[in-house]
Amino acid sequence: MTFSVAFRLSSRRCPAAALVFVTTAAALLPAGAAADEQPRDRVRAELALDATGRTFELRGPSEVLFDAPFYPGLSVGLVVFPVALFARDHVASGLGVELRTTKHTLNTVAAVEVEDETYDFDVPTRHDITHFGARYEWRVSDALTLTPSVGWRAEEVGLAYNSLYRNSFYRGVDVGLAGAWAPGPTGLTVDLGLGVRPSVDIGSTVEPYGDSASSFGLGVKAGLGYRSALGLYGKLGFELSRYSTTYRPDRNTDREDSESTDRFQSFVFTLGYAY
Repeated sequence: MTFSVAFRLSSRRCPAAALVFVTTAAALLPAGAAADEQPRDRVRAELALDATGRTFELRGPSEVLFDAPFYPGLSVGLVVFPVALFARDHVASGLGVELRTTKHTLNTVAAVEVEDETYDFDVPTRHDITHFGARYEWRVSDALTLTPSVGWRAEEVGLAYNSLYRNSFYRGVDVGLAGAWAPGPTGLTVDLGLGVRPSVDIGSTVEPYGDSASSFGLGVKAGLGYRSALGLYGKLGFELSRYSTTYRPDRNTDREDSESTDRFQSFVFTLGYAY
């Protein structure tokens, strides 16, 4: 079993396609097609602390710009490899199902002008992320592992009532590719990853900026990892998520389109254990 903890400086259904991906691939791949020298993991469990910063900019008839300084969060994750539970040398043992959730709490400072005087007040804010999906870990060589993945990701920023800022909500399919390279020292890896979110649903948060919207998301990550012979591992990395959204008003009005850019940057430290 794998258990991990992560530290970062920085919701909620998964499509059935993720499970179909795992079960179908396992059925199609022949048993014993590629036996690995090192047995596959059966389960990995992770716990992470993180600190995240956010920058949001809205451009158009209404303009909004704010930066949230780094705030802490807690993340837990679990990866299960169903085939590896029974046959760790099967070619399909690299198929896994993953669940990860992250919680942040912070205060957003809003400035309000009253009778030519500006007052700052705190707006309680939460930032939640949930990801559920499937992956396949392909050992290209002793030094390189590539991991294509597909999943459902939801990211939500909810603010208490205020006159300036609105909630943000992004959910949709995340298609990713990650790589882990072992440069030489035993247990050390260099990790890189890219995730594309081609059609993001922002729900009711399209209001009051428009009547419809289209949004595209992109995520990148990079870091270093180390794993001991006992299955304990740690990671230190950086993650960036970026959402670009266009808001469209009712075409029967003379209102113009608006555009927004929402960026989340995180520094992450993770500890884990694999079984």
